[in-house]
Amino acid sequence: MTWTTPRDWTAGEVVTATMMNTHVRDNLSWLHDALPSVDFVLQTSGTYTTTSNTPVPVSSSLDLSVTTINGIILIMLSCDVSINTSVANGYLWAYIDGATRYIQKQTYYSSARNTAAPYIFWQKPPGTYTVKLYYHTSDPSRPLTIDNVNEHMYFAAIGF
Repeated sequence: MTWTTPRDWTAGEVVTATMMNTHVRDNLSWLHDALPSVDFVLQTSGTYTTTSNTPVPVSSSLDLSVTTINGIILIMLSCDVSINTSVANGYLWAYIDGATRYIQKQTYYSSARNTAAPYIFWQKPPGTYTVKLYYHTSDPSRPLTIDNVNEHMYFAAIGF
């Protein structure tokens, strides 16, 4: 359904059901359908660890589904991340239906550090998409861990 420019009404005009459906009902439906689609996960417990040096899914329980009208997706992430032992790089990625977008690369140390990804805007054609969180470490001997001990994990996607 598309937006129809509302007509100008004139005094004494006979208003028909077709006119009301086109200029009122259909436009109200269009406005309703254009509201943002939101999906999010709030993890309050659990730990996710990887030794992979290529991106792998954190957990299918974190998969999000979002529908866009204008093709814009906003992704947000906040969580505690650490690397066991010394210094290594940890990487967080968003995958949308197989396409990847880098969220954050940071050097993590042995103690847990909160990381908040910048807001990421992703332009896609209008439609419904699955958003997944991936991660990996630069050194397989230094596992990357996401936990919910000090901070809850929040992963969200909004479609506009």
